Formats: sequence, C-alpha cells, structure tokens
Amino acid sequence: MNSLSSHIACGLTLGKRIATLLLLFAPVSQFVSAQTLNVKVGEVTYAHSAAQTGQMLFGNGTTLTVQGKTYTLADVTSVTVDDSHVADNTIAVNYQGSAAQVTVAGNLAQHVTVTAEGADVRIVADSTYTDEISYTLTGTSTDGSFYMDGEGKASFTLDNLSLASAKGGAVTIDDGKKIQVNFVGTNVLSDAVTGSQKACFYVNGHVDLTGSGTLSITGNCRHGYFSDEYTRLVSGSVTVAGAKGDGFHVNEYFQMSGGSLSIVSEGDGIDVGAKRKGGDNNGQLILSGGEVTVKATGEGSKALKADSTITMTGGVVKATTTGAAYYDATVNDISGVSTLKTAGLFVMKGGDLTLNAEGAGAKGINADLGVVVDNGELTVVATGALYQYNTLDTKPHAVKTDGDIQINGGQVFVAASSDGRSLSTDYSLLVNGGTLMAIGGKKCEPTGGTQGYKTYKAQVIKAGTTASYNGVTFEIPSNYSNAKAQVLVSKPGL
Repeated sequence: MNSLSSHIACGLTLGKRIATLLLLFAPVSQFVSAQTLNVKVGEVTYAHSAAQTGQMLFGNGTTLTVQGKTYTLADVTSVTVDDSHVADNTIAVNYQGSAAQVTVAGNLAQHVTVTAEGADVRIVADSTYTDEISYTLTGTSTDGSFYMDGEGKASFTLDNLSLASAKGGAVTIDDGKKIQVNFVGTNVLSDAVTGSQKACFYVNGHVDLTGSGTLSITGNCRHGYFSDEYTRLVSGSVTVAGAKGDGFHVNEYFQMSGGSLSIVSEGDGIDVGAKRKGGDNNGQLILSGGEVTVKATGEGSKALKADSTITMTGGVVKATTTGAAYYDATVNDISGVSTLKTAGLFVMKGGDLTLNAEGAGAKGINADLGVVVDNGELTVVATGALYQYNTLDTKPHAVKTDGDIQINGGQVFVAASSDGRSLSTDYSLLVNGGTLMAIGGKKCEPTGGTQGYKTYKAQVIKAGTTASYNGVTFEIPSNYSNAKAQVLVSKPGL
C-alpha cells in the first residue's frame, strides 16, 4: 500500500490522487485497522485512522471531508497512506529550526484550528470540545513559540524541547482549565527581550508540574514562570536561570511537595498573589517537600512572598535576598528587601529553612500577622544598616512581625546586624520549647512562655566562628559579625 500510494502521489494531479486514494483506502481499512490517511496542509498533518474515517466525501474536485474536517484541496500539500498510528486526542509539535511540524490526531481535526507560521505554532480548540487533549512538544528552534487555548483539560509533555522566542513568550497555555506539564529529558525555554508577554512560560489554568526531566526558563522581558491559577510542583527539576521580574509568579496558591526549584531573579523569587474569588489556600505558599534555592536581587525584592500564610512542613529551602531599600510613594512607606515576606502568618512545622537578607533595612522574615515555629530547623541572618528617608526609617531585623512570635519547638538560630533586632515584635514573644539562639544589636527578651532562657550583653561575635552559650552552638556565617551583640539563648532544662 505504501508503494502504491507513493506512485499515485507522483503520477496524478492532486484531485485525481485523492479520489484514487479514497478508493484504495476504503477496502484496505476493513482489514488493516492501523492504516492511517495523512492529510498535510502546510506544516500541519492530520492523521486519520482507517478505523474511524467512515464515509469520506470528495466534493466536485474542490474539497475533501474526513471525520467532519473539510479540507480545501487547493490548501492540501500532500495526501499519503501509511501504517503509522496516532493516538486519539493527541497533538505533537516537532520544532525543526525555522519551522515546526505539527501532527494532529484525526478525531481532533474538526475541533482545532492550527496555525504554523515558521516555528510559531498556535492551536485553538473550539468551545464545544471539552475532552482532555495531550500535547507533546519536542525539537529545537531559536525563533519559535507555542500558543494553546481551549475549554477542556490538557496535558503537556516537554520532551527535550529547546525553544527560544524572538517575538514574545516561549510557551503560552491560555486554557484556564486543569493543566499537567510533564518534563522528559532536558528542556530549555527563553522569551524575547521585549514584548507584551507576562512571562517566558505562561499558564492560565490550574497547573501540576511533574516528571523525571528538567526545565530551564529564562525570562528576558518580565517573569520567568506565571500561572493565573494555582501551581503545584510535584516532581522534576525546574530552574529559572534568570528573570527580569519574578522567577515564579503564581496566583491563588503555590504548593511544592517534591522535585527541585532553583530561581535567580531581579524581582521576587516566588510571588503568590491572592485571587479575588479564590478557594482553599488562596494566597498561600505551601512548602511540604523537595528542594528550593532562591537568589533574588533588586530594590525591595523578596525571595519568598505570599499574600496570605506561608507554611513549611518539610523540604529544604535556601533563599538569599540582596538589594537596596527605597521609598514607595504609592504607599508612603519604605520598601526594603525581605527574604520571606507574608501578609499573613508564617508557620513552620518541619523542614530545613535557611534565609539570608543583605541590604539596608533588610528583613530575614517579615510576617504581618505573626510567626509560629513548632518544629524544623530555621536559620535567619539579616545584614545591613539602618535605612532612612526623610523622617522614615527601617531597621535590619532577622525576624519582624506585627503579631506574636511563638517558638514551640525545633532549632531556631537568628542573627541581625547591630542596627537591628534578632526577634522584633511589639506584641508577645513566647518561648515554649525547642533550641533558640538569637543574636542582634538590640535587647531581645521573651515576654512569656514555659521554657527558661538567658541573655548576654555586649558579646563579640566574629564571622566564620562558632558561638556557644549554655550548650547551644551556632555556626556564624562568613557575612555576619557584631562587636556588641545582644544574645538570647533558650533550650529545654535551662
């Protein structure tokens, strides 16, 4: 059959070729269910299975209708029959330099509009089709992009994809439904330096990131990754190699239970915004597993930021924020860098969290509604001087909140420069358990709690040494020193 179809393709006009193929294809399909009729329009191939084609209509030499899809013959570049098999509800995009080859399963042909201009691919599913569509993106292009829209769930496999856009975002999924993204092999995305894109990789939907492979994102214009609904990182390795804005900007909530996430950004590292009509976990950052590394730079930047509660129950997080403070005229206040910033509570129940804040007025933890540590290992260091703007000022505190601070367990080591406090609150500071060493430039003493403590004045703390008080030790980072430190120590039995 393949040999015969190739002879037909070479020897007949397009209309006669199609008519002959239809005559051949019909009887063969009764015996060979794997036979596929491939109708190619430009760089898009629609793969119709013989078992599904049914009656095919050849209209007056001008049109061909297969599985509800009507082709204008003047647009058809080739028609072939082979023994390939394309699964239902699948679309494959293979980037090949300046072009992209798109293969669409026959059952989808009438439901999707596909445009491939060079290596810029645009796929829109009609509003009546709500079944899940599975996409596979592979290949390489230095001037390509992918756009998708629809009304149903979708899954995406990035299979050794290297895609750089010269015009806008690299990958845009504007579906608004449940989206799963699976990483296979090594995948690299970068967007244009200019454009209207929100991010290099943008998803309007509820996203699960999974896989055994890697994904590297570079946001040359704004954000690296942006989702307009929640995002959950389950497995795989994601790197934001650089972002002019936020590394990960997520609306509703961001939850990480596995895998790894590494971010370098000039804006915020992870920024979670609350939706006006959000559901459970709205505005929350939830860390329950995996490994996170964040380096955020720039004026007033935040490494970990959320509009509501930040909760950590597991995993390993290392975050650094470096940058200057500035006066924000819109709120008539100073905005300094914070390594962890939440408009709600910060709650730690497990895991290993290391935070480093560098800059004038820097904060390690800045939690509006309070801080609760029940378990885990928490290390926070804030270095920098007092920042002043006219009559306003902000101090470099390791932990700062407008609510209560409760330490109920775990290992807590915090240090602030000579201009700041280790634990700063105008409300309650309660120590009920755990091991605590707090070093700062100002006096810090619990207001209550069930566990004993001791304080030490005018202590010399040298960079890179080990501080030891009452059997509690703290490895002092190389970027921290204090000639007149105030030290607070607490542990069981003290």
